[in-house]
Amino acid sequence: MSIQSRREEERQARIDAIKQSAWKICLRDGLHSAKIADIAKDCRLGLSTLYYYFADKRQIVYSLMRDFKVENNALIVSLMSRKITYREFIGGYIDSYFQDIDRFRFFVLADSYYNYHQQYDLNDPVLKEYDEITRRNGNYILGFLMQDLDPSCTEQLRLAIGMILGFLRRYVLLPARSLPQSEEEHTQMLIDLKRLSCALFSELGMDLDRVPRAPKEPFSEVQ
Repeated sequence: MSIQSRREEERQARIDAIKQSAWKICLRDGLHSAKIADIAKDCRLGLSTLYYYFADKRQIVYSLMRDFKVENNALIVSLMSRKITYREFIGGYIDSYFQDIDRFRFFVLADSYYNYHQQYDLNDPVLKEYDEITRRNGNYILGFLMQDLDPSCTEQLRLAIGMILGFLRRYVLLPARSLPQSEEEHTQMLIDLKRLSCALFSELGMDLDRVPRAPKEPFSEVQ
């Protein structure tokens, strides 16, 4: 292994350790109260070393949000290449957000917190990458679902997708006592959500039992 390769491995290992510690500290103390000094201490790095990799706590959280977005997109694009029906894709799309519900909850909490407090730094390079991934891959999903719909349905389709995501975001923020209390209740909730979602797409004229073409280009990935 070359010296350059070894240095890159060490660099990536430190970045991963910082993000893992940030995840733990933010879950323990909350986004507002989590201190970057505690993150550095948890991953056994000096503050100056941590600041070499991340400008501030927000940038670490942005990177965690970006990682979730990329990994979730990978699950979705894998569905697109399986030659399944639209109905099966919609079900898998919803299921993808439950693959790691704790990380999805963290993503929603962080996004809601920074939006509410107007603390998104639009010039931050990590956030710019996150926004680009979100925009590009959102349009990619839209194009996949629009294959057999009239172009006039574009905005209605965006709205339908937004309604599904809105429900999922609100769901993960519910207090524990309001969530399904048994596996049967959770399963039934998912069945109902998938049935309602399919109804939304069917209203737009989508043939839910048709197998759409696989996408031609891969999703964006973290560089």
